[in-house]
Amino acid sequence: MSCRIVPYHILLEGSGGMATPIGHIWGGVGAYAALAPQERLTTKRTLLVAALAVSPDVDVVLLFLGIGQHRGWTHSLLFCAVVAFVAWLLAGGWRSKSSGRLFLAFFATTVSHLFLDWLMHCGPPIHPFLPFSNRGFNCPVQLIPTAYYATSPSGLVHILLTPETLLGVVLETISLGPLAGLALLLRSGEKDWKTIIPLAALSLCGFLTTFILYN
Repeated sequence: MSCRIVPYHILLEGSGGMATPIGHIWGGVGAYAALAPQERLTTKRTLLVAALAVSPDVDVVLLFLGIGQHRGWTHSLLFCAVVAFVAWLLAGGWRSKSSGRLFLAFFATTVSHLFLDWLMHCGPPIHPFLPFSNRGFNCPVQLIPTAYYATSPSGLVHILLTPETLLGVVLETISLGPLAGLALLLRSGEKDWKTIIPLAALSLCGFLTTFILYN
């Protein structure tokens, strides 16, 4: 990993890079709000969106069992489509007047995970076209802070207690939280520039700060 902020003791635990669940949820909510049909965003639907946003990282759980690798088949477009279809069924998408748009929103929510991991630049490359192509991709610059996963319980404890993890969560929230807020604001039909401009500026500051710290 060619990251500037990399705690040495975490590397000794056999860990690697990913965006945090908080960052993925911000990104997923923004993607869903931008594309979903105009219907009330209930607590149940929000929880489903959050689950979709973090679902590709199910492979981290499998790592504890010694199965597979991070950013493998669960970080593919095919996996995202399957998960989105299951969510569409659970949400009763076939009954919706905008069933296709709802599926697209669920799919984009899941794919946002891959996009944010790509923007992180570090760690294993993203393989979106598995199983049809093994070509991997990583962004040439880092715009999402480095978070970490571990293959051992002690490594996970180290990660949760390091200042670098907190820094990553803060920067992700500053960068992605305002974008999710903008998507929700525009979804409601409001175009208040006194709100839009500060949110956009705050997000830009978050990305610029990340770029300066990690590149």
